[in-house]
Amino acid sequence: MKTIQKTFYVFMLVCLMIVMGCSSDDNDLDQPDSGTLTTEEINRVVSAIVDIIRDSGRDFPQFEENPARPLTTYDLDDFLDGPNNYLETINEPENLKVRLWLDDEGNIIPSPTWQQNNPNYCSNEGLEMRSAKKLLEFKVMYDPDFGLTNPDQYAFGVQLNLIDVETSVINESVWTNPIIDENGNWIKATLNEAWDQMLDRATIGGAVGPCKDEISLSLHFSSEQKRKNLDPEGGWEYYDKVEGVIALSFNSATNAYEGTGSIASVDGYAIGVAGDPEYNPYQGELIVFELITPLLAEGGTDFPFLAMTMTIDNLNTYPLSWLLCHGEPNGDYGIPENGYFVVFIDEWDEVDEPGIVLRKTYDLNDFPLPGTDYGDNNITEHTVIEIHRE
Repeated sequence: MKTIQKTFYVFMLVCLMIVMGCSSDDNDLDQPDSGTLTTEEINRVVSAIVDIIRDSGRDFPQFEENPARPLTTYDLDDFLDGPNNYLETINEPENLKVRLWLDDEGNIIPSPTWQQNNPNYCSNEGLEMRSAKKLLEFKVMYDPDFGLTNPDQYAFGVQLNLIDVETSVINESVWTNPIIDENGNWIKATLNEAWDQMLDRATIGGAVGPCKDEISLSLHFSSEQKRKNLDPEGGWEYYDKVEGVIALSFNSATNAYEGTGSIASVDGYAIGVAGDPEYNPYQGELIVFELITPLLAEGGTDFPFLAMTMTIDNLNTYPLSWLLCHGEPNGDYGIPENGYFVVFIDEWDEVDEPGIVLRKTYDLNDFPLPGTDYGDNNITEHTVIEIHRE
């Protein structure tokens, strides 16, 4: 019995020594318990990819500025703080994925994560945010027992895929077995071979900033208004349907859109008690002083704001009655000939239609015309103002 106990104790002591010996291995301390790569190893791969892109003559931000290869793309001047805003990594057992996103022209653009965290970066300047069309994914395969060492193992290599973002379909794919240099390193040479093969199959440009072209907006105006004077001795009724489209441009000095365009009657009539008075179609201009709309980008939190007016036509009562119903005296915009009536809109209808950013609807039914001394003047009206994104 004593012999059995002694044998058991010796066996337990040997097991304990083995466990302690394994836990003191320096290599295992560097390797995460999950079998994934260490931060240092991930940085080796990412730095190699950055160098490969730049060595192929394409612009890409560096971790540290290299005076011998300064950035030349204007879009990258003073933008962001390095490759991490373009690259994303997924660290999994047996493979490391390094992802880049391309726009419709093949340019490398900031990652979706950066764009989601900065939704108004471009729209605050009246510019379009570049959208990702393709995903370029480097997949570095390795044996989790060795990390990035011993590339002679069968599991090692680089797969580079070009993936359609919308459909997740792989459009192009290349595989490269380890290419080992004279120093026994394989990462950069193997990545470079995969990159060169992909360049033969796809159009890939350099890195650019997040913003593209100016966002094209226009204001669409459509209004039907019936104006009645119920005086039994001199009453009258006027009807006008007025329409117009005003192109808007972004003013960087005010950080707002503005524009002036023609609006005119497309239908109308005049009826009087003593006979039909002459009908004079309205011909005028709609003036947009400022349109501020952060909703052009997802995640905008501020309320859109519009300030506008229209020119007065002495031959037609429509513009004056419309401004009296919806505007207010305001001399800040400096157009005294318009009677300084300005329409302000900061509450909008809900809209979920392609191409329409904002919509405002006015509906009046026998509404007493304010600010007049002409007896019973009632307004019935349906007006729709829309901001379209071209």
